[in-house]
Amino acid sequence: HRPSVYLAELRHHSEYRDLNFRETAGLVGHFFRASRSVLHTKRQILERYSINPDETIFLNYRGTDKWVEVPPSDPEPFVELAAKKLAMLGPEARVMIVTDQKQFAHDALHFFGSKAFTVEELPTTAGAVVLHKSDHLTDPKKFAQTLLATILIGASAKHVVTHTGNVAFWTALFRGNNQN
Repeated sequence: HRPSVYLAELRHHSEYRDLNFRETAGLVGHFFRASRSVLHTKRQILERYSINPDETIFLNYRGTDKWVEVPPSDPEPFVELAAKKLAMLGPEARVMIVTDQKQFAHDALHFFGSKAFTVEELPTTAGAVVLHKSDHLTDPKKFAQTLLATILIGASAKHVVTHTGNVAFWTALFRGNNQN
């Protein structure tokens, strides 16, 4: 079956509730399979942080230069929604915080305490300097593998709280739905 024109119209800053996952599933499954090295990195992250996707809220917030693409979002509603989702799950549930912004990571970790963690292998930065232009990114290939592995983990989480953007868009596409 040939994909419709719909696929050419996908926008990563659109409403994800409007995505037609029946149209995207075959394309993503066929053309965007993770490599062995990404799957290995995913297994390492799952083990290192003792992640059970069924008890994980994936909290993704993009800071730094996001304002050049769309108006910046207040981080507070993201944290509040993640807290609501956390309260719905059992005592083992945790929040996986994925961000490029050091201050957001710090504040969210402080808010959630022992119920949250960041993937330390993913660098963060302060201010408006993007990671790919900062000194924090020493191995771009390893960073890309780790980021994709993290996106795959986020896509399998019980709940996803995210913005619109590249990481969020790929999380939704790999998840295959916009539920939870």
